[in-house]
Amino acid sequence: GQLKESTSKILPVYINCHLNSSPFKIFSEIRRAVIGMPPPDSGVPITKVQEEVFSRLSKTGKTLVVALDDFDFLVANSTANDVLYSILRAHENYKGVISSVFAVGIKDSMHALDGRVRSIFSPVRIEFPQYSSEEIFSVLNNRCDKGLYAGVLDKTILKKITEKT
Repeated sequence: GQLKESTSKILPVYINCHLNSSPFKIFSEIRRAVIGMPPPDSGVPITKVQEEVFSRLSKTGKTLVVALDDFDFLVANSTANDVLYSILRAHENYKGVISSVFAVGIKDSMHALDGRVRSIFSPVRIEFPQYSSEEIFSVLNNRCDKGLYAGVLDKTILKKITEKT
């Protein structure tokens, strides 16, 4: 949201890979962001969807930034290589296309990618430390204050929930 509001040169696309784990579903979501609508549910090859996406980006000059959340699902079902390769090599076939990928996951998945992808995908690893018990309690308490009626959830119960989290 904030990126779209700050510049029209970058087209951000967020994809939950747990819900969209096939290359076709991922490119359908990218097409929705780039063109404004997904492709038909059936009968369209993924190469046509990619052609539409990258041709439009070539014409508009916008930079595609794709955030692949739950990236581990793509690695687990062996589709990560094809998806990353298609996005990151688009500039070779479509003049002026610039694209980037943010792969968000729990595991370091670089070892699972093949050489052709590792040569073009040079991620910077950012680790987020686990929350402490105090931080978890604070987050849950804040959410209870905003989402529940006052007094509905006793603090001792909230502390027990925190211990199990």
